[in-house]
Formats: sequence, C-alpha cells, structure tokens
Amino acid sequence: MAEAMRVFQAEAKLIQAEANGKFTHNVKLDKWDKKIRQVRQQHNLAVLYTMGVGVPLDFRSAYKWFKIAADEGLPEAQLNVGIALQSGMGVKKDYVSAYKYYTLAAARGLPTAAPARDNLAQFLSQFQIRAGQRMAQGFKQRLDAKQRYVSERKQAEGELYEALGRKPPGSN
Repeated sequence: MAEAMRVFQAEAKLIQAEANGKFTHNVKLDKWDKKIRQVRQQHNLAVLYTMGVGVPLDFRSAYKWFKIAADEGLPEAQLNVGIALQSGMGVKKDYVSAYKYYTLAAARGLPTAAPARDNLAQFLSQFQIRAGQRMAQGFKQRLDAKQRYVSERKQAEGELYEALGRKPPGSN
C-alpha cells in the first residue's frame, strides 16, 4: 500500500508539472502519449475512491472514473467496471453489462477477467450471455476503429512534419 501511494504521488506530481509546463524528464510526451497517461490516472483516481485514500470513500465516483478509463480501453478499468456492475458498488447491478466488461478485459489479456466472466456466466441465461458478447464485440469494434484513427493521425502528423523539414513539437 505504501509503495502504491508513493507511485501515485510521484505520478500526480509529474502530471502537475506537465500542466504547469515544467516537465523535466528527458523524454517529451506527445499528445497521444499524454492521453494514455491520463487514462491510467483516471483509473488510479478510481482506486483511491474505492479505498478512501486521500479522497472520501465514494463508490459512485469510483465507478464514474473506472468507466471513463474502461471506455478508453484500459483492461484493469474494464475489470473493475465489471466488478462494480456485478456487485452494485456505486451503480445499479447489471449482470449483462458486467459480462460485457469482463469479456473486454479478458480479450485484452487480463488474467483475472476470464475466470470472473465464467463465474458470472453460471448465473446468466444463454440469451444474456449472447447479449453480453454482442455488446462486447460492438464496443471492441468501435474502440479498434478509434485506435486505428489515432494511429493513422499520428503517422500522418509525423509525415507532415517530415515533409516540412521540421521536428514535431516536443521532440528533441
């Protein structure tokens, strides 16, 4: 717990330095890398809300932040949204949506997600399982399309700067 708090505090200071324009690390982050860091921080904030560390114990706020990070594709957040939906922590119970998020986290390689999904499936009808699978597939397709767009945009920006004979902002 102490190590987790130390890491969280170091990340918080780094983000604050970035916001103030005083980023001192040798490697500058582009806007896409900052987005990834932001998603991880949203998840970390949700964890703090679930434990009441540095913020009030608040499962609704935790769910809100887990959901934001989960919808950006972070598998740990997807697992936690599934847990919240299954148990009703900060949100109304919804087993089909919980199945969806467990499926998404399992597809991203999170080892604890598949057993959680399979355990929940014991209590669902075949219709509910298929609905959860369809929801996960649709979500995954939208997320993959978004990630392709970001990748293509990042590549196009690099090519544009190269064609102009300039370095992208933030590169040394």
